[in-house]
Amino acid sequence: MHDDHTTEAMEQARIDYERKQFQDPEKYTPRPRWQIVFAWALIAIVILGIINLCYLQMTLS
Repeated sequence: MHDDHTTEAMEQARIDYERKQFQDPEKYTPRPRWQIVFAWALIAIVILGIINLCYLQMTLS
């Protein structure tokens, strides 16, 4: 019912895990270009919206 692990088995599992992490590091995959362009476009829209709100506040008051 209760699965107890020995310290030796846990140590071996940790060694195996660290060895696998060292041998097979995750490869870096850059984001697609369309995601980068889309993110910059959204940032530009937000900044232009804030500037527009400030401009409207100055001209209407």
